[in-house]
Amino acid sequence: MSALPAGADRSLRTVEVLHRVRRIQSTKARVLLEQKQGEVRLLQADVRRVQKRRDAIIQRGGGLELKDRMLLDALARMALEKGRQIQVLKLQVAILLDAYREARARSDAVEKVRDRRREDRESLLHRRAEEAAGDAASWRAVQERDRSEEAPCEG
Repeated sequence: MSALPAGADRSLRTVEVLHRVRRIQSTKARVLLEQKQGEVRLLQADVRRVQKRRDAIIQRGGGLELKDRMLLDALARMALEKGRQIQVLKLQVAILLDAYREARARSDAVEKVRDRRREDRESLLHRRAEEAAGDAASWRAVQERDRSEEAPCEG
């Protein structure tokens, strides 16, 4: 049985290495995306806490005293700033989501190429194994025929 062409084996190894690289890139993009989404959730929770404090001051009848008005203003500014931060983070999340989808698509494409190359390699090995088995059977048949032809001459 003859071996695979050296280029085919190297090509498969190259595709497998590229697949591992693409998987790492995809995983990295997913991790960055999840971190940014976590930051958004934390800021949203902060905004909810600030709004609850503000609502509590308003409900207890505050807002008439200078101290309460200053606190309400500070809380409103905090909520506004955190809201802006959330918008920036959401934009970053959208960019990271696109990057993740792109990395994932590249990874999937390389995975398909790798699988196709593996199938081609297995098919080639199977075909060559069948050819080798056929060659061995032919060789045995020739040997048997030669032996059968030689046997009557000796007798």
